Amino acid sequence: MALTGLIARMALRAVPLPPARAGARLRPHGGDYGHGYLYEELFCGDGSETERVAALCLEAGEPVLDLGGGGGRLAARLATLGARVTLVDKSRSMISLAMRRRESLPFEALSRLRIERGDLRELQATGYRCAVSLRNALEHLSGPGEIRTALQRVHGALVPGGVLLAEVHHLPHWEARTGWRAGQWAYAHSARARGRWHHCWERVLPGPGGGVVWEHAVSRDLLRFVHLSTALWLAPVSAWRALFCGAGFRVEKVLGGWHGAPLSETLPKAVFRLRRP
Repeated sequence: MALTGLIARMALRAVPLPPARAGARLRPHGGDYGHGYLYEELFCGDGSETERVAALCLEAGEPVLDLGGGGGRLAARLATLGARVTLVDKSRSMISLAMRRRESLPFEALSRLRIERGDLRELQATGYRCAVSLRNALEHLSGPGEIRTALQRVHGALVPGGVLLAEVHHLPHWEARTGWRAGQWAYAHSARARGRWHHCWERVLPGPGGGVVWEHAVSRDLLRFVHLSTALWLAPVSAWRALFCGAGFRVEKVLGGWHGAPLSETLPKAVFRLRRP
C-alpha cells in the first residue's frame, strides 16, 4: 500500500492538472449532485468526525433529526448508540446508500433509524430534541430565501429548548487560497476507494444568485476523470448568524469545527450551536 501511494505521488508530480492536460478525458457524472460517486471514500474521512458529531447530538438529546444526512454514516452511528434518529435527504443516490447501511445494522438499532427522501424546505416533522446539519447541507439550498424557509421548518420540528447543530464553510479560510473562485483546478487530495487509489482535483466557479459551483475531477489512472459538480450558497458567519436568528434560533456558540476549536481564519468550517427558545 505504501509503495502504491509513493508511485501515485510520483506520477502526480509528473502530470499536469487534469482538464488542462492534452488528451485528458473529463466525463460528466450523471447522478444527482454526483454525491453518490465514491462520496464517502473521498470526502468523509476516517470516521473520527462522525464520532465527535454523534457525541454532541447525544449530549443535546434524542430523538435526532439528521438534515441532509446523505449516506447515513452519522444516523447509523446514532442508532447504534441507542438514539432514535430520522435521516432526511433529497438525493436518490445518497438515500439508496443510507438504506443499504441501515440494512446492515443490528435489529435493535435498525428499528431506531428512519430514512425519508425529502426537501428540507418542505420538512414536516415535530418533537425532535436535536437537529444536525453535517457537511454543509444547508448550503446546497440555492440562496438565503430558501435557507430561511428550511430553517423555519427545522425550528418547528424541534421542541422548545431543542438544539440545532449546523456546519457551514468558513469563508476567510477559502478566500485566502490562491485562485479560489477563479476557476483554476487545484489538487485536493487522494484516497483509497474500492481497492484503488483515487486522486481528486477541485475548482470553484461563480454560480447563480451569488452562489458558487464547486467542481471535482476524480481519477484513478490520471488519464480519465469523472466530473462532479455541486452548487453551493456560501456566506460569511455574520450572514449565517442573521439567518439563524431570523428563523427564531438563539446562537449559543460558533466554533471552528466539530472538534470544538475556537473559530479561526485558518480553519475551513464553522459550526453553529443553536437553540430554539
